[in-house]
Amino acid sequence: IFFRFLSQEMSIIDQYQTYRRVNVEGSVGRLYYVSLLLMLVVIIFYMMIHEKSHLFFENNIQGSVWARLQDPKQAKLDCTSDIANKTCEKWDWLEAVESGPWGIFIATYVQEKLQRRACSRLDVECNGPTWVDVNATEFYLASPEQFEVVLEHRFNNFLQGYQFTVDNAQVEGLLLSRDAARFDGSISKVNFDPSQAIRTFPHSRDLLPIHEILHAADVNLTTPVCLTCGDPSIQGVDRSLRRWGAHLDMQIVYSNMWANLCSWFSPGPVKYTYQLQHVPVLEGVRTIRTRQASPYLPYLGPPEVETRVVRRTYGIRIHYEQSGLLGIVTRTSVLGFLIGSITLLSIPWTISELFVSLSVFSSPELYKEVVIDAPSASVTKKNQ
Repeated sequence: IFFRFLSQEMSIIDQYQTYRRVNVEGSVGRLYYVSLLLMLVVIIFYMMIHEKSHLFFENNIQGSVWARLQDPKQAKLDCTSDIANKTCEKWDWLEAVESGPWGIFIATYVQEKLQRRACSRLDVECNGPTWVDVNATEFYLASPEQFEVVLEHRFNNFLQGYQFTVDNAQVEGLLLSRDAARFDGSISKVNFDPSQAIRTFPHSRDLLPIHEILHAADVNLTTPVCLTCGDPSIQGVDRSLRRWGAHLDMQIVYSNMWANLCSWFSPGPVKYTYQLQHVPVLEGVRTIRTRQASPYLPYLGPPEVETRVVRRTYGIRIHYEQSGLLGIVTRTSVLGFLIGSITLLSIPWTISELFVSLSVFSSPELYKEVVIDAPSASVTKKNQ
């Protein structure tokens, strides 16, 4: 009895079963195959080659940078033509540099003032200035553009079970020109093009002359920085970058995803680039230091008077910033890519079904022209 009941139920289900194979032809077929071809193009050229969706990416680069300044090997430190009629001094690298974890500072112009204390430290009723100027001097440095920066940097990242340890003495690098696209964290802006490089670094310590760094940032020390130089109160004041200083952001970009179609599926070797950008500062880029005495401004007054020397040093500040984009093949990234690809490949069939549904709604007589013969489910016309 049970098997008889089951056979009756199965015969009823067979009458309403859907077709297991569908052939698409005509306009619907063309729509399906065109959509399928479009999805394949998107998967291959956009997802795999351009975006590399089958990889896992990391852009949190943490490392260290060490820098020092040195005198040029061949070039002479002479006063440039733009300051030929002004006071100019020759300093070596040790006098001209200040450095720290933030970057490096190279002096181009120095201003010193000798001051004496006008108000006693205990005289809280004094209404005048605490310090008054006694004497002052100023001068430019001879050819700071000829100094050379020696750079060493490295980073150590742990990415999905893979250890990235990169030292600039072990990998290739470029100093990119100002025309190169600046890296913004996306894979489309990862650029390692030797044709746009000012200097290449093949597995060695990096030696960067200051004039090449300025060129990479599109900076000329003779360029004026003041937008209100027509103000009568500052007529005759030198407003050049040599006088007021320049701030440069140096971005060190590491990546193993440089644009290269020859290795589009798997990551390549890690390389790096230097990219520089000038950040205008109207107040001037300077350091301010005080000291007890100066060889330029000797004090000849009473010895019991308290004095100090205030030195304002203007120059080129180079600020380091490490960034990049590292990619690696993982099971999770490949699985996500396959799921995304299958989802895209289902879109053509969905579009075709939608097209057929809209066509049937607009022409309901199509259903009246066919008859489904049960249980063979064969389709015949009414007139036959």
